[in-house]
Amino acid sequence: MIDHLVYATPDLRATMSDVELALGIAPAIGGRHIGRGTWNALISLAPINSSKPGHYLELIGPDPDQPEPEQPRPFGVDHITEPSLVAWAAQTSNIELLLADAKTSGFDPGPALPMQRETPQGQLLTWQLTFPLLDEFHGLVPFLIDWGSTVHPSLTAPRGASLTAFTATHPTPPSINSVLQSLGVADDVQLSSAMTPALHAIIVSPLGGLNL
Repeated sequence: MIDHLVYATPDLRATMSDVELALGIAPAIGGRHIGRGTWNALISLAPINSSKPGHYLELIGPDPDQPEPEQPRPFGVDHITEPSLVAWAAQTSNIELLLADAKTSGFDPGPALPMQRETPQGQLLTWQLTFPLLDEFHGLVPFLIDWGSTVHPSLTAPRGASLTAFTATHPTPPSINSVLQSLGVADDVQLSSAMTPALHAIIVSPLGGLNL
């Protein structure tokens, strides 16, 4: 299942304002990724009355209150000149099993890495994920994420918006589709042919829409 979409920006505050203007919903600061030089803001894409985890939109940009990290910032943030939908995550409750299944199918997503961030309220969130493969697959193949016992962000982020379309384009769709099938997520994104690899999403709310 789609866990979240990653919308990278050179200026998080400015993009938060743009998203609020488009949807009528203010993204909430998620927290800082200490040592990685980024911070994020979130909007839930789960149904308003649902108690089950759903999707969410992550806005991520360089954190002006952190020093320059030793490694490049994640999701190509260092080179982003305008907000762009750059990646997506697939949710799993057993990341090691999914990794083993993917390898059996001929695709190695890489190891599961432990991650954490602290919310503005001082709550420490922890999870595991695989490293996003942006260079090889242009963000079209999801990284995997396992939230373990952490409350899913879609249940705590501001609600009222929903994901109505999620599509991807690539010059040779079968090469991407085979990898998506190995992860069991081929039905989560509509893949079509185009010269430029790209992700696209449409998010709507009662007050407006956002075409990413």
